[in-house]
Amino acid sequence: MSTLKSPAPPRAAAPPPAGPRAPRSHPLRAELLRGIGPWAGAAVALAVALTLYEKADPTTDWQSRWSAGAELLRTGSVQFGGPIVLAAGVWQGGRERRRGTLELRAGAARGTLRQTLVAVAPVVLWPLAAHLLGALAMVLAIRPYASAGGPYGSVVVIDAVALASFGVLGFVAGRLVPWRLAPPLLGIAAWLALVGFQYHGGGGAAVLALLNPADQLDLYGRVPVRWSAPAALLWTGGVGGTVLLLYAARRRALALVPLAAAVLGAAVLMDTGNGLWRESPALTGQVCAGKDPEICVEAQNRRLLPDLTAALSGVHGKLRGVPGAPDRWVELPRAALMPGEAQLPPLGWEAFRGRLIEPERYAYGSVTELFGLCRTERPGWERALDITQAVSDWLAPYTHNWYAPAPGTQRHLDRLKAMTPAESRAYLTRLLAADRCEAPEAVPAP
Repeated sequence: MSTLKSPAPPRAAAPPPAGPRAPRSHPLRAELLRGIGPWAGAAVALAVALTLYEKADPTTDWQSRWSAGAELLRTGSVQFGGPIVLAAGVWQGGRERRRGTLELRAGAARGTLRQTLVAVAPVVLWPLAAHLLGALAMVLAIRPYASAGGPYGSVVVIDAVALASFGVLGFVAGRLVPWRLAPPLLGIAAWLALVGFQYHGGGGAAVLALLNPADQLDLYGRVPVRWSAPAALLWTGGVGGTVLLLYAARRRALALVPLAAAVLGAAVLMDTGNGLWRESPALTGQVCAGKDPEICVEAQNRRLLPDLTAALSGVHGKLRGVPGAPDRWVELPRAALMPGEAQLPPLGWEAFRGRLIEPERYAYGSVTELFGLCRTERPGWERALDITQAVSDWLAPYTHNWYAPAPGTQRHLDRLKAMTPAESRAYLTRLLAADRCEAPEAVPAP
């Protein structure tokens, strides 16, 4: 008799094969990609771009000097961008309180300081990226035209830390004051403070200006001393770090460390005063070209030497062989001139991107400096003025001059044009020997 086998129990279903786990996104990534952070960075980039673009004209030739580029970058990034970052930080800081999610954050596994660092990151990192992008654009715009020196990297770093501190200060203010009108009002107040407390003379305003991260720089021919950058970093970074730790650190006594750094940095800045920058021989040292006569300019203007030589060639031809004519044209203050030297007009308004804008006008200005008349009430000064004006028009004709010569000037000019080379050299010899300031009545007429 056959026995029936009981059916085997059904097998349990095999678990599905485990696939690769989807990577968990870090909270910082979500914070960086949403909210006001990207907009704050775009606003800072726009402020820098507009500042550089608005000044890219012959009246402010920042593309020929690294110092001018650093000054403009600070104006765009800190003076205009700093209040924007502060306002964005206020808005970012008040977000959780407005949404009523602070209690949820309080129960999270991460500590308050870590949460705060993640939350404040968008209004710090995006503006920093915009600032560094602006600095890169500034470097690329200046490098083809600069004659000496290099980028002021310390100023770029100082301004970057100042921007980060603005974001931190605004974020903490937003956590404490979640009013919807707080961002624009605090941003405007910050801008007024940055503009108002800049150096415009001595006294207490000068001390406050030294602590102002947006204070206008005066870097022409100068570089920072070794301790200026560390002192500024301690000051601006210390303020931001102190506020952050006071708000979010579990042990608030840790805030004493950045506070001490801020006090130390402020003390060094105020004690040093205007000594934060020193003149650089690599920028202001004289570089010469040509002979009979030489033309000497500051090293930071060396690229202009070929244009200057060409612009003054006509003047040199008429003065060649004349006793008393300058042996050298130099870019120095009049008080520093040596015998046989003549002063060149300032090059800041006459050059653009390493070239002379109007060579004729610059040559005319150089001759005007050479035959400049001391305007006094001595007898004969009006006559001497007509004579020297005519000599300037003859030595360096300027076809686009804005004025019509006076009748007396025109008469002297006509006589000069009618002279032979030998007669003109003899006349210039007598003119250069005359004392046009002390005895204008003795200035010889052509």
